[in-house]
Formats: sequence, structure tokens, C-alpha cells
Amino acid sequence: QTPGDVRVATRDRRGRLAELRADYVIVTAPATIVRRMQFEPALPAEQQRALETLPYGCATKTLLQCARPFWRRPGRPWAYGTNLDVGALWDGSEEQKGRAAILVSLAGGSASGAARDLFQREGAQPFVERLRWMRGAASSSSASRSGSSHAPEVIASSITTWEDDPWAGGAYAYFSTDFDPSSRRWLSAPAGRVLFAGEHTSVEWQGYMNGAVTSGQRAAAEVIALGLSDA
Repeated sequence: QTPGDVRVATRDRRGRLAELRADYVIVTAPATIVRRMQFEPALPAEQQRALETLPYGCATKTLLQCARPFWRRPGRPWAYGTNLDVGALWDGSEEQKGRAAILVSLAGGSASGAARDLFQREGAQPFVERLRWMRGAASSSSASRSGSSHAPEVIASSITTWEDDPWAGGAYAYFSTDFDPSSRRWLSAPAGRVLFAGEHTSVEWQGYMNGAVTSGQRAAAEVIALGLSDA
């Protein structure tokens, strides 16, 4: 950046260099990516240290579209927290029309890798077969009498392991005992014409989509303020 503008240089997969010039830049990438960027002039040492030491959690989210929502039973919950490899489970198609529905599995921490490996090793159908207990005891007995003990067919599925995503490097930021609390303010501090947003910069909603939205609004307000001071 210069006193009058900011230039962003990127290189595509073929190695071709492109440059974008702007009055201001809002960096919304997670800290795992920001710390791989080169800033000229360099960010303040405190800010760089905050970005370098901020840890990210592991999470695998699996979406299972079933031919019918076998978990929807009278008197049965539509969401569960478990200590299983599949993590937390909930109905992802509430109030949606149609017979098919999506069951969401979110495995965090050490369960993330276990859920990913389970899905890759066994596939979507065996994955959902492990969730037959969501039918409830009465449903399971009636299914046994009818000779159908299997969960409904999975017609589509999708899985994302955020720590394996090269553009994410993790699911969400968290503040471990190794992270200096006084460094938190540096995550959202403007560096001249370069501003920062993202859930990791949020004070009230860190780790949530709400934090990403409110931090974007905050960064936009900072750009307006800077523009007025430059005028």
C-alpha cells in the first residue's frame, strides 16, 4: 500500500500474475490464510503475531439427503448432541416441502477426522445406517417385524472437512490458553488502507456466521470513516 492507494497482486494456477488497484482493501480470509500473505509495508509486529498464533478448530460437516426423514417421529427430537464419531445431528430441512429431507452431521475436534474417515471408508449409506437409533425403540421394533431394519436410502450426500480445505485451514478460530488475550484486538485493527473482517475478528460472535456478518459491517464503516478523513 501507498499513502494514496492499495495494490493487490494475485497469481492463478498457471502462474499468471494479476494486479488490482483500489482505495482500500478489506481482507476477509481466515487468519490461516492471512498469515501466508505478504504485506508491503509489513503489518505491525503485534498484529502479525496475533495472526500467527491464532488456532483453528477441526470440523467435518456431512449432509445426507434421505428418501424420507426416518428421524421424524412423534415424541422424538430432531436434533442430538452425541459423543459418537458423527458428532451433533439435526434436521436440515425443517419446514421444507417434499418427502426427501437432509440430515446434518457436524463432528468437531477429534471427532472430525473420525467422521471423515468413516465416510470415506464406508460411504454415505453405511454412514446413515449407524443412525438407525434416531428412529426410536418403538419404530425399530415395528421395522424388525416388517423385515426392514435399514435406514432409508441416501439419494445424495456431501461432506466437508474444513481443516483439509486449503482456503480455510480450519472450521473456526478459538482462543486457547496459548493465545495472548491482549492480542485479540489486533485481529481487527486496520493497517492503514488495509482492513480486516471475518468471524475471527468479531468480539461478540467469534466462531459464528453472525460474527462474519457484523465484522463486515464494521469494516465497511471503517472504510467510510477513512474516506471521509481523506476527503
